[in-house]
Amino acid sequence: MHSINPATSPLIFLALALAGCASTTGSNAPGGADMAASVVPVEEARAFAVFDGDTGAELSFEELLERAAGVQVVVLGETHDDAGGHAYQRAVVEALFERFPGSALALEMLERDEQDAVNDLAAGLVDAAMFAGDTNSSSWAGEGSWAAWYQPVIDAALEHDGRVIAANAPRRYVRVASRRGYGPLAAVDARRRAYFDFPHGPQPEGYRQRFFELMGGMGHGDGGMDEEMVAKVFRSQSMWDATMAGSIAAAGPSTKHKVALLVGQFHSDFEGGTVAQLRHLLPTVRVLVISLQPVAAGALAEDDRGRADLVVYTR
Repeated sequence: MHSINPATSPLIFLALALAGCASTTGSNAPGGADMAASVVPVEEARAFAVFDGDTGAELSFEELLERAAGVQVVVLGETHDDAGGHAYQRAVVEALFERFPGSALALEMLERDEQDAVNDLAAGLVDAAMFAGDTNSSSWAGEGSWAAWYQPVIDAALEHDGRVIAANAPRRYVRVASRRGYGPLAAVDARRRAYFDFPHGPQPEGYRQRFFELMGGMGHGDGGMDEEMVAKVFRSQSMWDATMAGSIAAAGPSTKHKVALLVGQFHSDFEGGTVAQLRHLLPTVRVLVISLQPVAAGALAEDDRGRADLVVYTR
């Protein structure tokens, strides 16, 4: 089974909360990591090793940008506590938005009901510190992580007339989906209904299987979560996927005005649920999926073959 960093995955945090293993109060941090965020220089990140996820051919940073120039959507799948991965995201967004001003940056880390706060930041009505406080994001992936990792990517987009999109479903509705199903959410008024989307058709079987294998090992005791609990959490995961895909579709991606998505890599690796939902909504749109792996490698690892269109090793 391909690995994921459980300490920094929102799906793990939600699962533990639903199982009574964690609190859902406080920050939006996925795992409540208590490390201080380190920073990798963007210049260093541009030199990270990049490989084609199918052929294993090595690419330069400029060649990656050339690949990105020919698509409408670029997905940057991260491990949330990977400083090198965040530096690479910033490098890509800076270069891509410089070439394609007016493109959009969508973030899993921000929820749709926070879009007004995003717009206030973009308009200069609030500063970055106020914005992080308004969205409760200061320690999203660990102490100091927003200012160190995410805000610089947002700033890079805004510097090139970019739009910033709060792409995800509010956690309170995701919890309802897990505990009670989609039915109660389908009955809410139009204003609240705009904050989330339901999955479009079944999720890919491989994605579902990986999720069940992963989550089956979580929870109390040696037995992990039972299948019923995992199915509930997968319902929430699928709602996250559908909402992020819907946010990208609503942004109207084009070759001239692209959408770049920052997202946890479980959602995007190996044709993950967000990518699958996006392809369902926009079947003709070209998508470049980039997976940021927090290890060093001189060649494409066999376990990473097929993981994404491009695999970047961030050590």
